[in-house]
Amino acid sequence: KSTNVRKHSQQLDDDRNVGVSGTMQLYNVIPVLVIESGPSRADMRILLTEVYSRIRYKSNLLIGPIMIYYPDSKPEEGIKATEQIQDLFFEVVVQPIHNTTTRRDILLSTDLWRDLASVTEKVFIVDISAVFCSDPTYPLSWFIPQFDWIGAAWTFGEDPASIHHLGGNGAVSIRSPKHVLQILLLSQDTYSAQSNESISVQPPTGNEDMW
Repeated sequence: KSTNVRKHSQQLDDDRNVGVSGTMQLYNVIPVLVIESGPSRADMRILLTEVYSRIRYKSNLLIGPIMIYYPDSKPEEGIKATEQIQDLFFEVVVQPIHNTTTRRDILLSTDLWRDLASVTEKVFIVDISAVFCSDPTYPLSWFIPQFDWIGAAWTFGEDPASIHHLGGNGAVSIRSPKHVLQILLLSQDTYSAQSNESISVQPPTGNEDMW
């Protein structure tokens, strides 16, 4: 199934509460997988099932569908992902992000984060290479409401001279779409001013978790 996450969320109104103002309550979290070149069918299904189980374990959070994003320049990846999720017992939505060719492009896309910020408070980003602890001290749901960004440390951070010094590993991370969008818009304005361009541009160096 391929659809916009906002349109898709309207199909799930029965699972969500309407606030006093009459506006729809945001999901507490939406799991997100970003693919550039699709994994095997077995790997995809194993990972998605693991994410589904982990994020619901000991959880009373309002959880949206698992979203799979892929570059619109690679429609074959969307077709492959759609075939791989057939007959899963939980909801998965496959969606392209316009004007992208890489995973970095997708995760630096303001369209992506604006879309997510309109429907969820947090996202749980997971990479196809992720491995989960078999018996964690705290369930994943314990961390989601408490932090706007949490992810693994990396060795680049130990070297102040590295361009990655201020970054972090976001392959498995919890993020606030609202705050990520704010940071991206600020950084794009900065880079646009530096390059004397009137349009927003992506940070020219570093990976997708650095601004």
